[in-house]
Amino acid sequence: MKDRLFLGRAQELRSLKTLLGSRAPVTVVGPAGTGKSALAARAARQFDGETVLVRWWDGPDPGGGGVRGVVRAALTAHTAAHADGAHAGRRVLLLLDDVDPVREDCIEVVQQVVDELPWLHVLVTSRQALGLGDERVVRLGCLPVRSPDGTAPGPAAELFSRTLRARTSGSRAVDTAGVAEVCRRTGGNPLALELAAHQARRRSLEELNALLAHGIGWLSDPHRAGPARHRSMSAAVGATYQLMGRRERIAWARVSVFSGEFDESGATFVCQGHGLSADLVPAALSRLATAAVLETVEDPGGVVPVRYRMPSAARSVGRTVLRATEEWQTAVDRHFTWQCTTADAACDLWHRGHQTLALNQLGGSTGDIRAALVRGTAQPERLVDALALMVDLWFWWGICGHLTEGFTLLQRLLRAAERAQAPVPARARWLAGWLAARLGHPETPLLLGDAARAALAEDDLGLLGQISDALALHAAFRGDRDLAITHLQDAVLFAPQQPLHGPPAAISWAVLACNQARLSTVRARTSIRKALSHPAARDDLWVRCTSSYAQALIHHLDGNKPKAWRRAHRALADATALDSPAGITLARDLIRALRTGTPLSPFLEPEALHGEAHPPSRTSDALRLHSPHP
Repeated sequence: MKDRLFLGRAQELRSLKTLLGSRAPVTVVGPAGTGKSALAARAARQFDGETVLVRWWDGPDPGGGGVRGVVRAALTAHTAAHADGAHAGRRVLLLLDDVDPVREDCIEVVQQVVDELPWLHVLVTSRQALGLGDERVVRLGCLPVRSPDGTAPGPAAELFSRTLRARTSGSRAVDTAGVAEVCRRTGGNPLALELAAHQARRRSLEELNALLAHGIGWLSDPHRAGPARHRSMSAAVGATYQLMGRRERIAWARVSVFSGEFDESGATFVCQGHGLSADLVPAALSRLATAAVLETVEDPGGVVPVRYRMPSAARSVGRTVLRATEEWQTAVDRHFTWQCTTADAACDLWHRGHQTLALNQLGGSTGDIRAALVRGTAQPERLVDALALMVDLWFWWGICGHLTEGFTLLQRLLRAAERAQAPVPARARWLAGWLAARLGHPETPLLLGDAARAALAEDDLGLLGQISDALALHAAFRGDRDLAITHLQDAVLFAPQQPLHGPPAAISWAVLACNQARLSTVRARTSIRKALSHPAARDDLWVRCTSSYAQALIHHLDGNKPKAWRRAHRALADATALDSPAGITLARDLIRALRTGTPLSPFLEPEALHGEAHPPSRTSDALRLHSPHP
C-alpha cells in the first residue's frame, strides 16, 4: 500500500495499534472512501502475531453456514496450516473487513469468538460500530484541507497533489488554489481525491472544479485496484444507501438539500411529508449518523440540539435520488422557507441586543443561506422573499465581514427583481446603498438616492435617518469631515432608537462624536453622552463597541492615556465577540498608537478596515472617525 494513502492518519494508526494490544474487539468506522480497510490492513501488517482476513463486500458468501460458518472455517484453515505447533503461544488477529452487509450477524459472532478464544484479537471495519459493550472504536473522517495552524496545505491537498503527480509522471505543475478548491468540493474524502486526481490527468483544475460544482458522484476510475465499489464515488456511497431502511433513505435524500450544518428542527421541517412523518425524522437522522452518512458537528447533550453535516459524497447520492424521484423542487422550497425562518430569528435576536446569540443562530447555516439566495435569484416567485432574507441579515453582511459577498448577492437580486418587475422594498434599496457606502463604491449616492425616494413613498422617516448615516460614511471616505458631520446631525434627528434593521440612533451619535473629536472634544463628549443614554448601551454589543471606541478616541485626544487604553481594549473585546473586522482593526490601531506614543495615522487602507479589497484610493482621517461602525 502506497504511503500517500496514510497521509493524515498517523494518530489513528497509533491509536489502532495501541487498542489491538488488548482483548477488546476494535472497530474502525467512517464514511465510504475514508480508508478504513487500508488503515486496518496497515495495522494488521504491524500486528505482533498472525492475521486471518475475512472480507465481506467482495469476499465469501455466508451461504447456509452464515457468518459463523465463514469465520469458523477461516480460523480452522489457519489452525490447520500451523498444525506443527509453530504458532503456539502467538496471538492471532481476526480481521473482519467491510462487514456492513452482515453487520447484525457479526455482532453475535464477534462476541462469541472473543469469549471462547483467549488468543484471538478481533479487528473490524464497518461504516458503523457493532455496539458491543467492551468494543473500542477508531473513527475516520475526511482529511483537513489546511494544516492545524492554517499556514500550509493539509493532508487532503497533499494527497491530491501526490496522486496527481504520480499519475502524470510528476511533469505537471500544481496550482495551490485549484487544489484547495478540489479538496473543498470533495470534502477531503480520500477516495474522492484519488478519483479526482485520475480525472485531472486530462483536465485543467479549473475544468475539474467546474464539474465538481455539480457533485462528486460522477468521479470514477474503472481501472483502480481494489474493490469494485471503490472505482466510483456513486458505487462507494450507493452501497451504503442500499443497506439503509426505507425511512433512512427518505431522510438521506431530503436532507441532502442542505449544503452545510443543520439541526433536527431544520431537518424535520425539510424531511416531513410523504412517506416520513415529523416524529420519525430524529430517529432516522440518528441512524444515518451511526452509519457515518451524517457527521455529528456538535452534540453537547442535554437540551442543546445536536447539529449534523452531510459529507459531499453522501450529499451527491442524496441529490441524485431527489431528482430521480422528482422531489428536488419540493425539498428546495422547504429549504428556502427554513432559511428565511433562520434569518428572521437571527435578526430578532440581534434587534433585542443578543448579538452573539444571533451569530450562533446562523452558525454553520451561512452556506445554505447563500444557496437559498442564489436559488431565489433564479425563481421570480421567490424574489420578494429573497430580498427580505437579505435585509434580515443586514448585520451579517455589513458588520461581520461579508460586505463584498452581500453587496454582490443583493445586486443580483435587485437586477432580477427589475427584470421580473417585482416590488422592491425601500429597506432593500437602503441595504444596497449602505453596503456600497461601507465598501467605498462611487455609486453610493445614486443607490441611496433611490432608497430615499422609496422611503418617502413608504413614509418611513426612520429609514431616511439611516440613509443620512450611510451618506455620512460616503462623505468620510471622500475625506469631507464637515459634510459627514452634517449628514450625521440629520441622522440622529430621524434614525429610530431600536430599529429592526440597520443602525440605531445611538450608533449615529457615537460616530458623530468620533467625527467631532478632532474639532472639539467638548462637542464630542455631548454626542457620546447621547449615545450612552441609549436604552441598550450597556448590553448591545454593537452600540457598546462603537461607544467605547468613541470614548477611547476622545480620551486619547484629551491626553488621558489610562482611560483611553481601557476603553480601547473594551472596544476590541466587543469587536472580537462580534467577529467584526472593521471594529477589530480600528481598536487595534488605536491601541498601537497609545502603546507607541505615535499619532494616529491619517490614512487607513480599506483592505485593513474591512478585511477585503475595496476600490477607494483615498481614505482620510475622516474615514477613521466615521468607521467605528465595527
